[in-house]
Amino acid sequence: GEAIGQVGHADPKVVITKLIELLKENTFQIKQVAVKALGQVGQAYPKVVISKLLQILKDKDDEVREATVEALGQVGQADPQTVIPH
Repeated sequence: GEAIGQVGHADPKVVITKLIELLKENTFQIKQVAVKALGQVGQAYPKVVISKLLQILKDKDDEVREATVEALGQVGQADPQTVIPH
């Protein structure tokens, strides 16, 4: 949890890279936290983050998918060029 708390002070690219690595975890809680954090910092690199989040939409856990939909909404607001499929 400490790393997530320091998100505001780090280079967004480094943070996003770490969060994307966390998406490979098998624990849904970790993925859920990573997805929510990506929603908050993803606006720095919306195309990269949105493409990753779209892959996570296929996750087996409902909680992860719900968090992903919210995160996509947050990141999508930053980049009107990025079309999120419905």
